[in-house]
This record gives sequence, structure tokens and C-alpha cells, in this order.
Amino acid sequence: MTATYREGEGHEAWITSRVPVGRWGRPDEIGWPAAFLCTDAAAFITGHTLIIDGGTTSSY
Repeated sequence: MTATYREGEGHEAWITSRVPVGRWGRPDEIGWPAAFLCTDAAAFITGHTLIIDGGTTSSY
């Protein structure tokens, strides 16, 4: 899904320059929060969007 951005000249640098943590997210950084939401520990979480974006949203 990100191949176009990673292969295009300058695209990866453009993306990472806009992410406060300065890098692409790793699959485990997406997977663990998603797995948590499937557990009983997340039973009281309702109607919320969990944004996993390396701080990009907070930079706007």
C-alpha cells in the first residue's frame, strides 16, 4: 500500500518530514493497539477513534 510513496523520488522524505517522530510506523506499532482493542481490557472503550499516526494529527 505504501510502495508508491517509498519508491517515488523524494516521497519518503516528504512523508517523514511531516511525521513528528520522523519515521514510518512499523507494523507492530499498528498491530499491538489493534490487538488490544480486541481484548476484554478494552471493553469500556466505545465510540472512540484510536489514531496511530506518530503524532501527525497533533501537528496540524
